Amino acid sequence: MPRLQSRGVLGPPGTISGHSKQGRYLRAVEAQLLESLPAPTAAQRHLVAHVCRLAYRLTQLEESFQAEELPSLDELRIYSSLHGQYVSAYRELFGKSSARVAEPPAPPSLGRLFVSEASDAA
Repeated sequence: MPRLQSRGVLGPPGTISGHSKQGRYLRAVEAQLLESLPAPTAAQRHLVAHVCRLAYRLTQLEESFQAEELPSLDELRIYSSLHGQYVSAYRELFGKSSARVAEPPAPPSLGRLFVSEASDAA
């Protein structure tokens, strides 16, 4: 049985050309994601490939939405489903902490405000 080359996100030979627009996009996104992982395991590499393909498909749909007047309901459902898969895979890859937004600092209490105003006036 012949052994297939490992081409990362492009898949086995004959599936996606590395010289095409799609191939260049997938390679660039894959490089950025793998760069942010210190020592990616085989499972993480597979998940990165999945995230890259989802990102490309979402980009295609967004471009088609901009070209059309109104997308169909089926296209919106597909987009919503792909976006949910993308977010889920990204969270699994980088952990839930990277998906959280930093909480804003707590506002100062009234007691602190009055104490600081009193000390400024004195």
